[in-house]
Amino acid sequence: MRILHCLYDDKFMDGTIRVYESDKRHTNEYVLVKRSPENYKFRYLKSDKVKVITPKMFLTMAPGFNVVILHSFFCLKYYYISKISKKCKVVWYAWGFDIYGNSCPIVPLKLYSEETQKFVERKHLPKNIKKYVIGLLAKLKDIFEGLWLNNAISRVDYFSGVFPYEYDLIRSNHPCFSAKKVDFYYGDVDFFIKDKINHNIEHGKVNVIIGNSADPNNNHHDALTALSKVELPRQSKIIIPLSYAGPVEYVQWVKDYAESLFPGRVNALLDYMPLQDYLGLISHCKVAIFYHERQQASDNIFMQMMYGAKVYMSETSLAYKYLKEAGFVVFSLQSEAGSLLDEISDEMVMTNRRLLCEKYSDHTIKNRVFTINKQIEDDLNN
Repeated sequence: MRILHCLYDDKFMDGTIRVYESDKRHTNEYVLVKRSPENYKFRYLKSDKVKVITPKMFLTMAPGFNVVILHSFFCLKYYYISKISKKCKVVWYAWGFDIYGNSCPIVPLKLYSEETQKFVERKHLPKNIKKYVIGLLAKLKDIFEGLWLNNAISRVDYFSGVFPYEYDLIRSNHPCFSAKKVDFYYGDVDFFIKDKINHNIEHGKVNVIIGNSADPNNNHHDALTALSKVELPRQSKIIIPLSYAGPVEYVQWVKDYAESLFPGRVNALLDYMPLQDYLGLISHCKVAIFYHERQQASDNIFMQMMYGAKVYMSETSLAYKYLKEAGFVVFSLQSEAGSLLDEISDEMVMTNRRLLCEKYSDHTIKNRVFTINKQIEDDLNN
């Protein structure tokens, strides 16, 4: 098969290219679609296999391929997705922000806890007529694009969310969605979850990490409030990654509030760090809080499980419910914050590591790609 990947410029993509290249049975090409390719500078993508092209060039190329893979639904405008040649099988690998984001989300969810909701509402109050008009035009643009949404969704032949339940969420919100469910997960041939289970467990950790980014979906304020009700050891540090995906005003708001609760103990990560330095820092956390209401930060959750941290999530999130039903040991911040400092048992740590190795290891991720390719190939031949 000839597979055309429509990429999104993000840190996941180079690893995905390497995973797809491991299936030697098929030919892959990779494009980034931009209106002005000649002026575009990559932010995260490093692979020399990626070409930057216009939407019209993409639609001209597509009929020469058996399969078009959309890496997030934001890699291409809805209009152009609906216009992809009928000769192609269209695959959509959802990320989360493409399902729940935008002013017209594909699946509407309540994303913010109480205090974060108040901040978001304050931030979006118009401060002057110019900002009001710009905001209004942006909303109108989203609504106009939303008119093409169902056409784009109905064009999808195969779909994978990060977690399987997202398929049913889209079907329940969009009856026109009739894609076949496949099982994909963004990883790398150098993914942090290895095929062999690590039996070494580090004890005596005291630090706490909150969230994975500066995105308000982390609900930092409410997570910090819950944490402040527990008497942490004096040597505990509160690590808050804030270098990615959020507005400056929100970063400052979170940092100020954290410092007011834990003066001199907050390590707000405002700049990118070398990967090994970052991993060395976050690998020594006793507790990890991911207070999202939507599926988000799955790699960060899994990484903390591998390190042996006690992971707390929002009990009202579908991701929390899915992981619990799958057998993972995760805790509710709403119901179990009182036991936040209790030790997680070695048995619980090993349960998480075993399930991660079974479901998300190097070998499993590559096998998922091989299985998806085989399924599409069989459908094309029938």
